[in-house]
Amino acid sequence: LVFSEWWTKGAEGYYNARYVELYNNSDITVYLDGMLLGQVWEAVADLSWLEPELSCAATNSWRNDPSGVWSAGMHKFPGSGRDFPVAPGQAVTVAMDAVDHSPAYPGLPDLSDADFELDGFADVDNPDVPNMPYLGPEVAWDTGSGLDIWPMMFLAQATEFESLDRRRDVRGNEYARVPTELILDVVRIVDGYVYQHQQNNPPCDLVAPRNLERLEGGEFLTYDDLSLAAHRRILRTTTEGRFVLQDVNTSFLDFVHGTRTPGRVER
Repeated sequence: LVFSEWWTKGAEGYYNARYVELYNNSDITVYLDGMLLGQVWEAVADLSWLEPELSCAATNSWRNDPSGVWSAGMHKFPGSGRDFPVAPGQAVTVAMDAVDHSPAYPGLPDLSDADFELDGFADVDNPDVPNMPYLGPEVAWDTGSGLDIWPMMFLAQATEFESLDRRRDVRGNEYARVPTELILDVVRIVDGYVYQHQQNNPPCDLVAPRNLERLEGGEFLTYDDLSLAAHRRILRTTTEGRFVLQDVNTSFLDFVHGTRTPGRVER
């Protein structure tokens, strides 16, 4: 499974229309049951002017931990083992809120037919779409982990959340480490706001271990056009007509801009 489409924009202070799309890039059926989706600990610039402990040298143990990725917020796919199959070449959409968002602001997507939605304590719920419970370890926002504009997320195989190693950063926030051997994909998509913020601070050499994100600062940059999403490149088409998507563990190379198409991969 890989991230195949990414849209985490907002309009006029409305951010609940965000979504990510996952794609079965293999030739066998996989099951989402129990898999983890979450945010990776993010401090990719030298912020020593703000806090000495946030220098690139001090944060290297968080950014470049070969044992895994650290996350303050993650969700778990429902299911007891084989309830949610994904066939080869099939895409599924994970919405922040699985509703039609266009009435809130023109140009926002209709996600009422999403496959899953994040579970939060104060957000709208579509009873026809399975919820993904929030695990923590930090206290959830009203929409769970939020698919925030801060740019790096992971997808991992199922594991017992309570068994994960824990650690607190200098700001007192608690994080859990998802082991590298469970990681299926890590993607870093940066929107314009975050990009401008980072340009004001010297970047760190690495944002994640080399085996997960090979290029220094290898983020893929998105823009303010609400109709555009980040799409993983189509590498080839099989003889059966199934797309094989590019995955060289470098977001800058793996993604391109394209019109939003949640739930389907197309040229």
